Amino acid sequence: MVKLNDIRWYFLFAVCCAAGCSGGQKKNEFTYYRAIHNRDTAYLSIHIGGGDFYGKYGLVKGWEVPVVGDITGEIRADTLVGTFSYTPHQHRNKKRVAFALLQRDNQLLLGGGAEISYMGIPHYAPGTLYFDDTGFVFEQVAKPLIFE
Repeated sequence: MVKLNDIRWYFLFAVCCAAGCSGGQKKNEFTYYRAIHNRDTAYLSIHIGGGDFYGKYGLVKGWEVPVVGDITGEIRADTLVGTFSYTPHQHRNKKRVAFALLQRDNQLLLGGGAEISYMGIPHYAPGTLYFDDTGFVFEQVAKPLIFE
């Protein structure tokens, strides 16, 4: 027969377990950036930690429909190299392209280069990655509405 005192101990044990499991966990902290080049605006929501990064990237070209997708990759010294997965112009099929950023002071520079694909994973060909001609220099901003 279960006594009332035993039920209290079981309840106290369950509450302690629940508090222990949920305590101390931090939400992933994202940093938000914006870059403007001519009539195009790019937005970046990124989490950089350990040896990798992930987040969202959005591009608004003039008055066109924004293209927003996921970015993932790894950090190599001061360069973030990975892929950008998105659905072009709200179609069905997802597209995946190479993506690179250069960390310089408190800015991120968007990279470009000759893109090749190996086993279905796009990346920049060795020696072709550049950061000068893209025109997108990301500055840190508050959370933009595109990521709401």
